[in-house]
Order: sequence, then C-alpha cells, then structure tokens
Amino acid sequence: MMRARRLFLLASVLILTGCAGMRWVPLPDGATIDPAARSATQSRDGVTITVQASAWQGSPVGLEAYVTPMALHVVNGTGGILRIGPEDLALFDEARRQSTPMPPERVAAIFRRVEWPGVPHFRLALESEWPVLIAHRRVMHDPLPRPFFWSPWWWDPWPPPERVDDLFTQALPFGRIYPGAQIRGFVYFSPVDPAARGLALRVGYSWEGGQSPSGEMLFLFAAESSTRGGG
Repeated sequence: MMRARRLFLLASVLILTGCAGMRWVPLPDGATIDPAARSATQSRDGVTITVQASAWQGSPVGLEAYVTPMALHVVNGTGGILRIGPEDLALFDEARRQSTPMPPERVAAIFRRVEWPGVPHFRLALESEWPVLIAHRRVMHDPLPRPFFWSPWWWDPWPPPERVDDLFTQALPFGRIYPGAQIRGFVYFSPVDPAARGLALRVGYSWEGGQSPSGEMLFLFAAESSTRGGG
C-alpha cells in the first residue's frame, strides 16, 4: 500500500515538473562499478569513497527535478583523522560548468518558498492521507473560504507543505572522520544543465595535523540515455 502511494506521488510530481531530473550512471574510469546500485567506488591512501547519483528516495519526492543530489559513503581505514568539508567537493559538467554543495537549508527553502498573494498556482497535497491535486488562489493572506467546520479529504485548499526532514537527516555530515570510522549521506548541488551528458564529481580530503598530503578522487558519470546511445 505504501509503495503504491509513493508511486502515485512520484507520478504526480512528474506531471507537474515534466521530468524527475536526469538519471546518471557511473563510468568505470579508475573506479569499481556496482551496476545494481549504480555506484562507483575508489580507494586510495587507506580512504574508500563510494558515490551514487540518482539515488534519492526520501522526501521531498522528485527532489532531482530541482537539485542534483549525490550520495557519498566515506570510510577512513587509516590511523589518522580525515577531514572532508563542503569546500572539498565540486561538480562539473562536460562544459566545465561548476557547482558547489548547497546547504540543506537552502534546498529546503526551494520547497518552502514564499508564495505571492493572488497568484494562481498548483499544489500537491503530498502529506494528506488522500493526496489530491488542487488548483486554488490565495487572496491576500487568506485561503479560500471553508464551507465546513472540519476538513474532509476532498476539501483541502491549503494542503500542508511536503516534509523536508530527510534533506537534513540524510545530508552528509561534513567534518572529522576518525580512524576506522565512516560517514554517509547526500550532498546537494545546483541543477545540471538539461543539455549536459556527462558529469565529474571531485571529492577532496585532507588529514588533521597535516601528517599526510591532501588527496582527491574524481568520479565520472554519463546521462543514462547517452550510455544507451540516445541523444
């Protein structure tokens, strides 16, 4: 039942946005590829990093239509303290257009942006037990008049906004990674140009105390249609 409800929500978002964002598959350029997980893994200097694109399954549904989430899993297999910060990551397309990580607060603001009074708009009641697509207009700051003292499922001119908790709870916890420890989570980048057919994710890292030189790994991805010979 929950799976069917989720598929319904995703289909509704696709209708509203036109697409759910481009899907990306990893390329085996110095990385070990897991086709089932669509992940790429590299190891160097005792550090192992796995990256997945097109892996978001949380809320908001359809996040990839607005930003480019990348899932990272970093394992520190050394005896030193590893450091990874937002400044250590950058995403490039084949035209070298660069994107840096967006904080979860900024991504959440996309889904909780201020709506202009008097502007007709569509809102998907994603948090309702019976999600329905509603067209309504806000007049000043007052919703449409309610003819009922309660809110039956079929009358919901102000459906609650979609939850954005996952943007925070599933975000990559930047900072120190202690010996033998690991971190995992999502990093959010700006939307990719629709014409882009390739991406390169740079993941840098450094060692606390400077006991070892800093390093970096590069992960390459191609648009799914490109890997199948599409346009």
